[in-house]
Amino acid sequence: MNSTGRLIYTSPDRRGYHASPSPKQESWRKRVNLLWRIKGMIIPMNAPMTKEEKEKLSQAQTLIGEVIKDFTKSSIALGFNAVNRCYYCGKPAVTIDSRGHYVCEKCKRLYGTEQEIKIISDNLMS
Repeated sequence: MNSTGRLIYTSPDRRGYHASPSPKQESWRKRVNLLWRIKGMIIPMNAPMTKEEKEKLSQAQTLIGEVIKDFTKSSIALGFNAVNRCYYCGKPAVTIDSRGHYVCEKCKRLYGTEQEIKIISDNLMS
């Protein structure tokens, strides 16, 4: 009870009901954390640099892009239940759009190219 005499319900701390994460869960958390750190690396190519520095950073940026692109495949190879995610909303993807992005059905309808949208609207009209 508080000072007004009313009983206030508070939910229990849910963390106390769960066992500590398994080693595989901890490994997955570390892996995803790595992905977010890599995705956040931005190399400002307009900063004053020598030609050699620009070449090396360009190579690094290419390698980072390859790691990010192949992350899901690598995760599956390591034994995780990883799935390709929608480029726009992050839900499990079902197809690849014309731009090469993995997309879910909803985002395919929302963000499809004009040609894709025209095909969808033509199908709706008939």
